[in-house]
Amino acid sequence: MKAPKCLILVSPDDCGRNELSLPRAFRWRYQDVLPLTLKLKLRTGYEIWVDRMRGIMKGTRLLLRDMNLEGGELLLLEYCGDFDFVVYVIGVDGCELKYPRVLHEFQGGRPRNVLIRDGGVKFVKRFHTSDGLVDSFDPPVSFVKEFGSIIPSEFEYVVSDGRKLMGSYCIATGEFSGLHSVWELLGFELLNSFHILVFTYDGGHCIHVDVFDNELVEKFGDKVCRGASSSVPPEVDRFEISVQPCHMLRYNYGVDVTSTFKNLRSFWGRRDHITVFDGSRSWKLQIRKRSNCIRTTINDGWVNFRDDLGLKVGDIVKFETVDDDVYKFVI
Repeated sequence: MKAPKCLILVSPDDCGRNELSLPRAFRWRYQDVLPLTLKLKLRTGYEIWVDRMRGIMKGTRLLLRDMNLEGGELLLLEYCGDFDFVVYVIGVDGCELKYPRVLHEFQGGRPRNVLIRDGGVKFVKRFHTSDGLVDSFDPPVSFVKEFGSIIPSEFEYVVSDGRKLMGSYCIATGEFSGLHSVWELLGFELLNSFHILVFTYDGGHCIHVDVFDNELVEKFGDKVCRGASSSVPPEVDRFEISVQPCHMLRYNYGVDVTSTFKNLRSFWGRRDHITVFDGSRSWKLQIRKRSNCIRTTINDGWVNFRDDLGLKVGDIVKFETVDDDVYKFVI
């Protein structure tokens, strides 16, 4: 499973405070996995420990100061397990920062040089519905200035599940093309969900693409979209509930998501949330895993959901994913 990723947009106010907020959708998804103390690590070897209180990381002021951030930058956080978050800093121009050669004041040694062959270099582009399904785009000027002379005229886009698509680069205009095939792979109807694409150029013939939604959480990562060569069984697209007498009690003691849908259940954490839509209405339902994760139930939110829909014993409610997002469903 790929390392979970999220983005944090740094505001000028954040630079004066000593805390940063993780995106709400990210902390809901991984709150039972993340420890209360985190180590933020940069590619230069810079490391700083911060405390986590729910979705707030406390103790971040020194990191922002040492990186000379003023607001408008993006932090890309990649959770590598245990205590470790790798942090990439995207400058206001959309290109990964040229990191200051400093370490945290309590560290010894010297900072490492950041080389393109050691993890590539990142840049971001924001795409909105009003842009349509663009095929060509301009990377940041600073990226072209630094690497434009070595980018091949033909390369491969590599999306998060490993699939590859042909792309091209025009050295005369500094323009990338071939993005239309990426939209086509993802599904045209998914464009509304996308907000930011993070590209990583590895110095060779590949450009990796990570897709983040408008909640600043990676769209792929531990989820892949429906389509050719997808390795995810169809059961992750849907689940259903057959309303039983015990589901009609005044207080909810857990509505089981049966083992028939175990492939979908495996994507959810021990305590997670899904959002369910019916036209203009929506409900947030809590997912809980009990007894060594063998039993998965819907808890908080079920009673309101049941009453709003006027469910009765014997009704069957079918939930289908929205944009192959295992945290969003229509009924």
